Amino acid sequence: MFVTPLLLFQFYLFLEKFELAYFVQYGPIYFLMFYVKHKLQKYTTSVIATYLHEIQIWKLEQAPAEIKEMVKKTWFFITLYMLGAVVLSLVVSVLYVIPMSQDKKFIFVFQIANTYFPYLETFFVLVMKPTIFVLTYMGARLFARAHDDTHKKYWFEGSLEGQYLRIAALGVEVITVLAAFVVSGQKIEDAAERVFDVLREVDWYHWNQINKKIYLIFLTNASRVLKIKYSENISLNHKLGIEVVKGVFSAISLTYSLQHKKYTN
Repeated sequence: MFVTPLLLFQFYLFLEKFELAYFVQYGPIYFLMFYVKHKLQKYTTSVIATYLHEIQIWKLEQAPAEIKEMVKKTWFFITLYMLGAVVLSLVVSVLYVIPMSQDKKFIFVFQIANTYFPYLETFFVLVMKPTIFVLTYMGARLFARAHDDTHKKYWFEGSLEGQYLRIAALGVEVITVLAAFVVSGQKIEDAAERVFDVLREVDWYHWNQINKKIYLIFLTNASRVLKIKYSENISLNHKLGIEVVKGVFSAISLTYSLQHKKYTN
């Protein structure tokens, strides 16, 4: 709702000033906001609606006592993890929402707010700033492509004085997310391997031809590593966790490189 007018207004400012230094200074975040807009629309419409429609909720009362106990234990730890992750994400958001003098030098939204709408500057900071950094989780595929080219790397540049608390808080959150992807992905693969081991020990020799064919189909599918597809090229496992970490720290590196770099005409 607010992103499109800001993008159009900043495009007008690019044309009005028509300076290379100005474009290089605010261009990266400007084009990043197009990706924000696209991903937010996609996840709030097709993805969420599809998952809510397709996911089947099983009734726990129909399961054996052993399964009930296992599900309740897993549910407890997942709930505990989610609460901790939410609290950590709120802490990180607050730390990044706290304004700093350098923010206006490379985030065009704050520059527009400070120059043209000073009475709405606090609103822009509270609403827009967390969105930019939340995007780093949603943009795993984008940064995965960037990291395929080993010659293009971002690095920290300049002094990080005063930024240690922000980076430490974000680092804890990244480790938490990475652990969740690694553990959940590994459990899925372990369960699939157990199914394959059971199928290999089945006494199928005296079955009829139809059952043998069905068994062969099951055995063939179970022999492949089971992964939950997160995107076209990435699955829910340790590889996805690594790509998330790459995306987050690449965004941080890019941010501080732009923040401390001096541009000249």
